[in-house]
Amino acid sequence: MNRILSGFLAAFCPYVCPFCGKVIKFGEKACAECVELFYDDMITRRAVGGYPCKSLFPYKEPYSNSVVRMKFSKYPIFSENFALCMYSKLSSPDFDLITYVPMYIKKERERGFNQAFLIARDYSSLVKIPCEALLEKIKDNKEQHTLPASERKDNVKGVYRAVNKEKIIGKNILVIDDVITTGNTLGECCKMLMRAKAASVSCLTVCAKIDA
Repeated sequence: MNRILSGFLAAFCPYVCPFCGKVIKFGEKACAECVELFYDDMITRRAVGGYPCKSLFPYKEPYSNSVVRMKFSKYPIFSENFALCMYSKLSSPDFDLITYVPMYIKKERERGFNQAFLIARDYSSLVKIPCEALLEKIKDNKEQHTLPASERKDNVKGVYRAVNKEKIIGKNILVIDDVITTGNTLGECCKMLMRAKAASVSCLTVCAKIDA
């Protein structure tokens, strides 16, 4: 459904740069001016538990604003731009499967989409690595961004569980999300995948909060 919606929007509405709002051609990741400002190297951090995480941009304007617009101003089509940005930096990742941070089902229905899934799906189609639902959010906890850093670790404990476990065993898995801040959410997701006997787990996000 979201692919159909994206195609409709592209056909009847201007296709815009997610970072500055300028009209761009369908299939471009951003306008030429914004691409010139992209960072040469990816940001390297680690999620809680030591799991490596690569990110495209620091969580500051205009990059942070593009993620906020996608989630809260209903721009699911930005997933295609973010996936293209990821592909330009990491076109041949050495993973068996791609997955994503899940949302609690009620909140996903309210928003209408899970941005992490959309980005993972579109990146998966570019790198030709299967995207699988390997995690489920089973508790409606408080949103991490509403809490101080000191409370975020406890807030995600017991919130996720591994599903489709037969697909996880022995696999090298890439977990995609929109932003890494303290790294607690991604760390908890990675931990669940490792408990389900994944061979390795790494993370990839659009943005990283450097001072987290």
